[in-house]
Amino acid sequence: MIIKNPWVGYLDRSYQQIKARILTRLGQTIPEISDHSDSNILVVIIEAFAGVAEQLNYYIDNMAREAFITTARRYSSAVKLTRLIDYRIKSMVPSSVDITIEFLNQGLPYSLPSPIIIPSGTIFTTANNISFTTTTDTTVPTGSTFVNLPLKQKTLVSNYNIGTTTNLLDQTFSLGVNYVHNSLELKIGTDDWFLKETLGFSGPLDKHYIVEISAEREAYIKFGDNINGAVPAAGLVITGNLYTSKGVNGNVNPNTITSSTSNFTTLFGIPGIKVYNSYKAVGGTDYEDIERIRRSAPLSLRTLGRAVTRQDYRDIALLAPGVDKAKEYFNCGKFVYLYVSPNGGGIASNGFLADIVTYFEDKKMITTFVKPMPCGESHINMDLTVTAKFRVDGLKLRADIIKLLIDKYSYNNSDINKTIRLSDLISVVDNYSGVDYLKLNKVYLKPYIRPLTDTTIPLNYTISLNEGAIDTVTWRVKYDGVNMLLLKNNNPITNLTIGTPYTDANDIITLTILTGTYSTGDEWVFKTIPINRDLLIDDYSIPVVIENDITLIVNEQLSI
Repeated sequence: MIIKNPWVGYLDRSYQQIKARILTRLGQTIPEISDHSDSNILVVIIEAFAGVAEQLNYYIDNMAREAFITTARRYSSAVKLTRLIDYRIKSMVPSSVDITIEFLNQGLPYSLPSPIIIPSGTIFTTANNISFTTTTDTTVPTGSTFVNLPLKQKTLVSNYNIGTTTNLLDQTFSLGVNYVHNSLELKIGTDDWFLKETLGFSGPLDKHYIVEISAEREAYIKFGDNINGAVPAAGLVITGNLYTSKGVNGNVNPNTITSSTSNFTTLFGIPGIKVYNSYKAVGGTDYEDIERIRRSAPLSLRTLGRAVTRQDYRDIALLAPGVDKAKEYFNCGKFVYLYVSPNGGGIASNGFLADIVTYFEDKKMITTFVKPMPCGESHINMDLTVTAKFRVDGLKLRADIIKLLIDKYSYNNSDINKTIRLSDLISVVDNYSGVDYLKLNKVYLKPYIRPLTDTTIPLNYTISLNEGAIDTVTWRVKYDGVNMLLLKNNNPITNLTIGTPYTDANDIITLTILTGTYSTGDEWVFKTIPINRDLLIDDYSIPVVIENDITLIVNEQLSI
C-alpha cells in the first residue's frame, strides 16, 4: 500500500523543513487560522512535533546508513555485515623484512670454512626489543661472507591454553587482541582440528573451526553446529600454537634491526657478525579497519576465492594480508606478474612476496604461475621558481608550497602507474593564495630500480636525468663480482666502476653506483621517461614526492 501524507513529504527531514511544510499546508486547508507566529499555541505544538520528527529521521537515516557496508561508520555494523557474506576480517598481520648478516673477524670479512644452517625461529631484535623471527631454515654455503634472511615480526606462543569445551553449538573461545592472522594450530584433547576460511563446506563430522573478529576487535575461535562443522565433545582442553605480533608498530625503519639473541660464535664458530636491514619493515597492520573492510569484503564476494580473469588476480592480490595496492601484468600466458605495495608503502620484502605466492596456491588456475614483484616508489623531481605576491613572506610561502606538493603527491594519494600531468602540478602551486606566478624549470621522474633477482640488497646509487632524456629507455644493471655492466634497451654499453659517476653518450642519465653488499649475478632494471613532459609512467611503480625531490626558489616582491 502506498503511504500518502499530504502534510509532510519524505524529503522533508529537518526541523525547519517539516515546520515550514506543515504551516504551508495549514494555510491551504484551514485558511481561517492566519496566525502563524511563534506565540500561537498551535505553532508551538507544531514546532515540538517537528523537532521530534527530525530526531526520528536522524535515527532512521542512521539505521539505513549502517545497513550498507559502503556507508557504515560503526565497526560493529561492518562486522555484522561481513558475516552475511561469510567474509573473514583479518586480525594482526606481522611486518616482513629482509636482513643482511655480514660475517666478520676483527672488523674484516670472514669466509665460512664450512656450510652452516641458520634455523627457523632464530630471533633478531631492534634496540627497543622488537623481535623478528626467521621463518625457514637457511643454508649458508662455504666461503660466504654474508647472508640475506627473510624475517617476520611475530612471536611464537606454544601450548597456549585456550579453554575447555562444552556441549554447546557454535562454541566460541577468545584468542586475544594480538593474534596473527591464520597462525593458529589447534588441538582438542589429542585430536588435531583444522582452521578453515568458512564452515560453509564443512560436514557434521569435520573437525573444522574458523577465527572471527568481534566488534571489540578481538579474535575468537568458533566451532560448528553439527551441520556445518562438528561440535567438540564436552570437557576437553583446547590448546594451540599461535603467533602474536605488534602489527603496525613492527614496521621499523631501515638499519634498526641490529642484533640477534643467538650466539653465532658458540653456534657456528663465527668470530663476529654485523646485522642490519637495508629496507624498512613493511606490511604490518593491526586488525582490519573499516576502510579496508569496505574495500575487501565486496572483492571477496566478487572473486569467491578463484582467480580466472586478469581482474581476479588483481582483486585477490588486494585481499592478501598486508597488501595495499596491486596491479597485474597479464599476457594470456601461464605467468601472471603481480606488482604489489605493502600497507603504508615501502618496498615489498622477499618474505612478503613469498607469502603472496602461498596465498594464491589454492586460488589460481593450476596451469598459471604467479610471480609477485615489488612496485617500489619512483620520485617526481622538480625545479621551480616562484614569485610571491606583494609583501608575502617568502620563507613561509616556500614551506607552504613544499607541504602542499608533498601532500598532493603522497603515497596515499598516488597509485601504480599514475600519470602525472604538468598542468596539474602547475595548478597546485599557481592557485595557492600567496603565489603571483611561477616558472617550472625542470620536471623528471627519478625511477625505482627494481631487482630482477632475489637479492635483498638495494642498489645503492644516485641518478639524475639530463636534457637528452627525450625518449623512453629501459636500462639494466648486472653485477659480475667487480663491476656493474650497464645495458641500454638490452644492448651492453659500458662497465660502471663503483663510486665513479657515468653519463651516457646521449646525455640521458648521470648514474653513480655506490658501494654495497652485492652478490655476483645480482641484476636490476629501471626505465627512464622524457623530462619536462607529462610523466606517463608504465614501469609499475608508484610516483611520490618527498622534500628532497623539490628544488624551489621563492622571489619576494617588497615593492611595486
